[in-house]
Amino acid sequence: MAPFFAASEIHPGPVPSGTKDGVYVYHGNADPDWAVHAVPQGGYVLALIIRACIEHQVRSHTPDPIHVTAHYLRKASLGPLEVHIRAVRTGRTLSNLTADLIQTGVVVMTTHLVFGILNASTLPPPSFPLTLEPPSPHARVTPFSTHPSESANCPLAFPCPGVTATVDGTLGTLPNPSGGVDVGQWFTFSHPADMLTLPSLAFFSDLFPNLLPPVVAGGKLPASSCPTVVLTLEFKAPIPRGARTVGAYAVSRFLNDPQGRHDVYGELWTAPEGEDNGDNWRQKQRCLAVSHQTALVIPMALKRDGKSRL
Repeated sequence: MAPFFAASEIHPGPVPSGTKDGVYVYHGNADPDWAVHAVPQGGYVLALIIRACIEHQVRSHTPDPIHVTAHYLRKASLGPLEVHIRAVRTGRTLSNLTADLIQTGVVVMTTHLVFGILNASTLPPPSFPLTLEPPSPHARVTPFSTHPSESANCPLAFPCPGVTATVDGTLGTLPNPSGGVDVGQWFTFSHPADMLTLPSLAFFSDLFPNLLPPVVAGGKLPASSCPTVVLTLEFKAPIPRGARTVGAYAVSRFLNDPQGRHDVYGELWTAPEGEDNGDNWRQKQRCLAVSHQTALVIPMALKRDGKSRL
């Protein structure tokens, strides 16, 4: 299969006639190897948008994505696509963009992105520190307790040979004592050419298993999909050079009728490098991104009958 980096390639192209002034257009192709039941995975599609916006911002003074809000309006399709980017505001430290993913002339997904500078080391030192890290008692330490090398293999939420997964031995107990579901998994790119990138974090942020609906249904939930309605992603820290593994921690607390609307809060963490499994490996990890997602539960029978309506 195509590595993620190749499957998410996107290039600037001509602006179609009739497009509003100030819009820049990028062209790509949704690859079938990164699809769920012949539908491009939602995080993968968002990765295409983020990559186009990074390409657009690469020579600006705000080159890094800081935050993105994505609304999934329609089901994406495999094949050609366009990303239409427009600058809303360009400031000294933050820039705001909108980006729409368009297929066959129809807006499939609309996003608002904030760009800035992610690596604080490239900026002048601040007058006082505003970064919270261990050993501060207020700093959050990675929720993972089991080293990736000691975690058990587990299946992915959908078949994807481009990624392998293991589950943290201390997370994923159902039900959680405080309510809802917690789960922690380590994800690793299978292809040696694939490394973690900021766009790929969007893919991993939408790879969390939707465990709460089956739990509430007492294991009797019919075969269903959980389409994303809204996803927000805040990038917190630069990705370590050469990293291929990410820790994905998810919490789901609430489920509502109709349509089984449920929340997924996620954190994406660095993984220990190499054979680093000393006593303090947990204190060395940093949160790369935080996500919030609203998803639905759609029985596959309704989708096949064409009765599903978002």
